[in-house]
Amino acid sequence: MNMNIIGRKLRQLRRAQGLSVADLAARLGGGHELDAGALREIESQTRRVRDHEVLALARALGVRVDELLPRRPVR
Repeated sequence: MNMNIIGRKLRQLRRAQGLSVADLAARLGGGHELDAGALREIESQTRRVRDHEVLALARALGVRVDELLPRRPVR
């Protein structure tokens, strides 16, 4: 069961920027519970993501929040 809808898109955007999971975690800083392990779980869709975490991820990647959402409807 997928626990979030942003995981695949997050991985795609991170890789497109040439970032490792550790790089993205470093961009997020220590103010979030999003370390490299948590990011891996989000990308594999085995961890839920809070609203403020989605916003932080978008900011760290320099994208709009809606760019983290899938283009196709989720069923």
